[in-house]
Amino acid sequence: MIYTSRIQKAINLAIKTHELDQKQKRKGKDVPYITHPLSVGLILANTGATEDVVVAGILHDTIEDSVTEHKVTKEMITDMFGQRVSDLVLSVTEQDKSLSWVERKAEALEHIKTFSNDSLLLKSADIISNTSELIADYKIDGEKTFDRFNAPKEKIIHYTRKVIATILECWFESPLRQDLLEIDIELYRVQALDEGHISYIEWNLAYILYEISRVFKSSFMAEKVIELCKRTQSDIGILRKHNDIPAFERSFLADMTAFKAVIKNIEEHSKEDMITFLLMAHIADCLSTFADFQEKMKESEMVSVLKVKSEIDKPFVAFIMNEEDSTFEVHLVNSTDSKYTRVNLLSGAYCGDEDGLLETSKVVREKGELLPKSSIRIDSSDWGELDFVIWYNLDLYKENDSILTMVWFQLEKGGGNYDNEVQLLPVIERVGVYIKLDDRGDGEKIEQIVKHTDMEGKYTKSA
Repeated sequence: MIYTSRIQKAINLAIKTHELDQKQKRKGKDVPYITHPLSVGLILANTGATEDVVVAGILHDTIEDSVTEHKVTKEMITDMFGQRVSDLVLSVTEQDKSLSWVERKAEALEHIKTFSNDSLLLKSADIISNTSELIADYKIDGEKTFDRFNAPKEKIIHYTRKVIATILECWFESPLRQDLLEIDIELYRVQALDEGHISYIEWNLAYILYEISRVFKSSFMAEKVIELCKRTQSDIGILRKHNDIPAFERSFLADMTAFKAVIKNIEEHSKEDMITFLLMAHIADCLSTFADFQEKMKESEMVSVLKVKSEIDKPFVAFIMNEEDSTFEVHLVNSTDSKYTRVNLLSGAYCGDEDGLLETSKVVREKGELLPKSSIRIDSSDWGELDFVIWYNLDLYKENDSILTMVWFQLEKGGGNYDNEVQLLPVIERVGVYIKLDDRGDGEKIEQIVKHTDMEGKYTKSA
C-alpha cells in the first residue's frame, strides 16, 4: 500500500476530530487518542489492504467520537471519501450509546456475523491495536489498568476473546489471523491467572498448542506433543465434571511424565532446541502450578474440617489422609472464635517389653499462637528421632497464661502393638477424632508431667 493523498486527507480529518476539536485522550491515560486510529491504519496497510480499507481504519472512530459542534456524519465521509469508505466506518460504529455496556457489546457481536471481509479486517485491526496497548499497560501497571474501563476486567477479557473467536469463525483465512491468535493467548493468560491453578495449567497447554501450530508444525514430535496436550486438557475436563481430585492427580502426573519423555527424546535425537525450551518451560510451569494447586487443596480440606467440626466448642485434632499411600498429616484445629496466645506441645514415645510399657523419651516444643478458625500443623519434626508409639499432649493458653484446654492424641510410628484401641486413632470422614485425658487436673502443665504408664485407663475417645 503506497501513501496517497486520500490517506493524508483521512489523517487530517482524524487529527481534527480527535485532537484539534477536543484533545481526546486514550481512556485513563495522558496519551493522545489519535495514536489509535493511526495505529489501525498502519496495521491495515501492512496487510496489503486496499486504500478504501486503510482510509476507513484511520476514520473508524470519527462518527462515534466527534463532538456535537463538529459532528462527523456518514454523509460527510461519503462526500469526502466515497460510499465504500463510509459503509466500512459505519459498520464498526456503535449505533445506540444509550444501551448498557453489556447490551451494546452483545449487539456488536451479532453485528460482526454480518460483516464483509473488509469490515472483518477493519475490526481485527481495531482489536489488535486496542488489546496490544491494554496488555502492554497491564504488564507495567497490573490490575489498575482495568480501573479505567466502564466494565469489570473479566467482562472486558471475555468480550474481547469472544470478538476474536467470532471474527475467525467468519473468516478463517484472515491475513490477521496469527495476530489475533497471539492477542487471544495473551488475554487467556491474564484470565487464567485470575481463575486459579487449573485454568493456568490449561493456559500453558493452550500456549504449547499455539506455538506448535505457529512455529513447530514440522517437528518430528509435534503430533505426540499435540496428543499429550489434548489428553491433559481432557483430564482437566473430567476433573471439572466429576471433581475427582485423586484421579486427576494420578492422570496429570502420568501426562507430565509422558511430556518429560518427549523432551528427552527430542534432546537425544534432534537439534530442535527451541521446542525443547518451549516444552521444558511450560511443563515446569504446569508442575509448579500443580504443586500450588495441591497445597491449596490441603488448605481447603482444613477449611472443610473447620466447617464439619464447627459444633465442637474446643480445639481438636484432625487427620488429613493421603489415600494413595496411606500417609497422613496431623493438625490442631481451632474451630472456635477464641484466640490462644500460646500452644505448648509435649511428645513422647512408648515401647513394650516383658515388663509392660516403657517410656523412652520426651520432646517439648512451643508452637506459637492459635488464631480463631485456624489450625497448626504438627509435623515429623515435633517428634524428632522418637520411635514406636508416639503420644502428644497440647496445652492451649489464653492471655492470663492459664491452661484453658488440653488435647491428647496418639500415633503409631513403626512399632508398638500393645493395644488396638489406642494404638492409632481411627479416621472418621477424613477428619479424625477428638481425644482427651479424663483425670488430669486443669492446673497441671505439661512441664510437670513426668510419666504416663496406664495408657488404656487414661484415654477416652469421642467423635
